[in-house]
Amino acid sequence: MISMEQEKHPPTGDRISDIMIGLPDGLTIPFVLSAGMSGLNVNNMTIASVGLVVSVTGAIAMGLGRYFTGRPNDMPHRVHDLGLNPETADAITQDHSREKSKWDTFVEEFELDISKPDPAQLRKSVFLTSLAYVLGGLVPILPFFFTGQNIQGLQW
Repeated sequence: MISMEQEKHPPTGDRISDIMIGLPDGLTIPFVLSAGMSGLNVNNMTIASVGLVVSVTGAIAMGLGRYFTGRPNDMPHRVHDLGLNPETADAITQDHSREKSKWDTFVEEFELDISKPDPAQLRKSVFLTSLAYVLGGLVPILPFFFTGQNIQGLQW
């Protein structure tokens, strides 16, 4: 008999996870952009403005990515990899093709312990991920608002 062990997955609304999805990219991408533009001797306000635009557009992209990965999706089931005899695996695959939504529900609820996300919680996750991206993006950009030369902003 095949053992179906329960896998543990973090809940959709895990705040730390949402922050850690957005924050590293928010820190990295504007920093690399500001460093590159400093090397080109671009003025500080241009660097700060472009950095803000990159932070906002990156936050939108991260939020959309978080939204679409948090939605339930069709999961492929590789029954042939379970070690079943070929006839049984084929029968399961054929039945899965006819009753796909029922199989997906079964696997999500019993095997993977994945429940359908709460839409309100998903919106909070999207917001938190996007906010973390913007706040992370402000860290490398803010010095350019307060310094006179672009190399000083980069040194901060």
